[in-house]
Amino acid sequence: MVPLFTWMLFVISMKQFARSLPVDESKMPEVIAFGSCAGMRDLKGPIFKAIADLSPDLWVWMGDAAYVTVRHEGDWVPADESRVDRKFAAMKSDVSYQRIVKSSQITGTWDDHDYNERDGGRLNPTKAWMQVKYLDFLDEPKDSIRRKRPGIYTSYKFGTGKQSVTLILLDMRYFRQYPNIRGTNEDLGPDQWRWLEELLKTDTSTFKLIASSIQVLPDDRLGQEAMSKRTKTKLFDLISRLKLSGVTFLSGDVHSAQIMKTPCPVKGIGYNFWEFTSSGLTHTCKDHVPFCDHVVEIIIPKTWDASPRWIEKNFGTIRFDWKQSDDPTMIWEIRSEAGEILDNQRIRFSDVSEQTESKHVEAAALECPASSTPLWRVFTHLVSNVTVPWIAAFYIVVLLIGYLGLMCAWFCFSRFQALSNNRRVKQD
Repeated sequence: MVPLFTWMLFVISMKQFARSLPVDESKMPEVIAFGSCAGMRDLKGPIFKAIADLSPDLWVWMGDAAYVTVRHEGDWVPADESRVDRKFAAMKSDVSYQRIVKSSQITGTWDDHDYNERDGGRLNPTKAWMQVKYLDFLDEPKDSIRRKRPGIYTSYKFGTGKQSVTLILLDMRYFRQYPNIRGTNEDLGPDQWRWLEELLKTDTSTFKLIASSIQVLPDDRLGQEAMSKRTKTKLFDLISRLKLSGVTFLSGDVHSAQIMKTPCPVKGIGYNFWEFTSSGLTHTCKDHVPFCDHVVEIIIPKTWDASPRWIEKNFGTIRFDWKQSDDPTMIWEIRSEAGEILDNQRIRFSDVSEQTESKHVEAAALECPASSTPLWRVFTHLVSNVTVPWIAAFYIVVLLIGYLGLMCAWFCFSRFQALSNNRRVKQD
C-alpha cells in the first residue's frame, strides 16, 4: 500500500504538473488519439509512452481516466474528495502522461468510474463537485462553458470548408436515468438535447465525430452498458430529420477495441453508421474476468462487427486524408500498448453520405440482421456457433435470461437502498 504522505505529496504537487494546452479549433489536427479505462489497479505498462511517442495533436479521454470509485464487498462505491484527488493526481503524475500533457491538447468526457458512481446517472450525490474535479484534471480553462452549466458535454470544430471536422463530446452520466428498464430511459436530459440539436442544425463539417463514453450501436451484447434504445432512436431521428452526412461514433467502456458498423443503411439516413471503440488502456476484461475472450466469442453475436474484437491493452488514432477534395477519407487505427497498428479502417465521405436510390432499393430487398430482436440474435448466435445440441443452447439462453433478471432485480434493489440511505442522510 502506498503511504499516505506519498499521496499527500501528489495532491500538493498537482499545481506543479505541466498544464495541457488549450484546444485550438483554428488548426486542423493531423492525428487525434483517444482511449479509456486507466488505472483500475495501477498505471504500469508502456502504453502512455507509446502515445507520447506518437505525439498526437489531440488526446481525448473517452471515460474512466481514473478509477476514483472504491472497491467494497465486491462492488464499486463512491469515494470521498481526498481519494478522488489522489487518483487523479496519480494519473496526472505519470511520467509518460506528463509528456502527453506537454505536447498535446487534451480534452475528454467521463464514464462511471471517473464520475464516481458505478453505472451512475443523474442521482449521483457527488456529481456537482466531481464535475469541478474532473475539469480540473483536464486543465479545462476557468472561463470554459463546461464550468458554468451542469454536465460536461461540449464540442470542437476544426478546420474550414470541406477540410473540417466536428468533435462532439456527449455526457452520458450527469442526466442519465437508471435503472434502464428495457431501454426506455433517457440518457442526455432536456438541456443537452437542446444544445445538441442547435449544434447539429448549424454544423457544416465534412466529418462529425459523436463521442459517447458507452457504446452506441450494439444492442445485443449481454452485460454491457450501452446507449438506451430511447436515446438512440431519438438521436438517429434527429440525424435523419436534419439530413446530416458524415456522422460516425466514438466510444469506450468495454475493455476491448473494435470497429463496428450497422449491417444495413440506417432507415431514413441512407448510409451505414460506423463506431470506433477503444477501451482498456491499462487493463482488459481478461484481467478481471476469467476466460473473458472465449466467453465473449460464445455469447456476443457478430451483428455489428466490422473488425475483430481486440481484447488487449489499446488506444485508438484517427487521421484524415484530404487529397481527394470531393471525397476525403478518415482513417481509424486500433493500436497496441506498444503503439503498433493492430487493425485499421478507411472511411470515405461517400461511405457516410446518403446513397443513390438504386442502393436504397437494393438494401430494402435484403433482410437486415439488426431487424430481429436482440435476444433472438443471441440465441441464433449460440445455436450456430456453439457445438452443443440446440436444446442445450436453448437452456443456456434461458439460464442467461434468468441470470440477467436476477441481476436487474439486484440492481434495482441496490439503487432503491442507496436512495433510501441518501434520503436518511439528508434528513439527518
